[in-house]
Amino acid sequence: MLEQLYIKNVALIDEALIQFNKGLNILSGETGAGKSIIIGSITFVLGGRATKDFIQKDCEQAKVEILISLNSSEVLNNILEMGIEIEEDNCILISRTYTKTGKNICKINGKPVTLSMIKEISEKLIDIHGQHEHQSLLNPKKHIILLDKFCDEELNLLKEKLSNNILKYKETLNKISSLSFGKDREDKIDFLKFQINEIEEVNLRIGEEQELLENRKILTEADKLKKYYETTLNLLYNSEENSVLDKIFIAINSIEQINEIDNKVEPLLNDIQEIYAKLEDLVLNLRKFNDNIIDSPE
Repeated sequence: MLEQLYIKNVALIDEALIQFNKGLNILSGETGAGKSIIIGSITFVLGGRATKDFIQKDCEQAKVEILISLNSSEVLNNILEMGIEIEEDNCILISRTYTKTGKNICKINGKPVTLSMIKEISEKLIDIHGQHEHQSLLNPKKHIILLDKFCDEELNLLKEKLSNNILKYKETLNKISSLSFGKDREDKIDFLKFQINEIEEVNLRIGEEQELLENRKILTEADKLKKYYETTLNLLYNSEENSVLDKIFIAINSIEQINEIDNKVEPLLNDIQEIYAKLEDLVLNLRKFNDNIIDSPE
């Protein structure tokens, strides 16, 4: 349930804190009162696209926070798997700050996350009808669940029949395994048990050898890897004047100026803004990989 919405420096809104109650909540007002800004703010904090026009004039950044109480164990588990702690009240606070330089600062319960992580979670939290990116009905991953519900009792009978058939199949396998296959059966069973115990004691895993070889290669080449990672990060982000992200941001500003004169370039503006956002995610992932490299002779 949507509990609370906090907006700061967004379009015409200096600062607003909106509380929602259980049941139906209605926002009413004349055209231009700011209703669409509130909906746009919710879309923004859930990972929607943003431009510098979203930020209030003469401000350097805009910020939106949304507090949601969770009733779905599936969503709770998904968030916990991302390493985000959840309080006992099962509420999450999603925060997104967007600066005039085009950078996003995203957090869930105070933990920094990427914009793509917020988009992944938001699909399970809120439907904004009319904004297709948040309509669960249009999400192919949920079609099978909706289809099962539509089939109702008829499908439940088929599922039960399948379950019974699987149970009978397993019982038949157990009967076959219990049959005698001659005098050497007990000896063969003992020998196989001995082999199984030896294998289990070693705790082998499928692909373990390949995994160890790959880890050894990474540890051996740790110096080179860090050098390559740092070179890549410097080119993309760390350089104060010549980074790829800075140049793309300059290009975005130029295309925005063009768009104000000739709006036929708006699709190109959308494309380059998406490229910028993806590069930001790429830089975050490169940093994580770089931080996880152990540079130790031992």
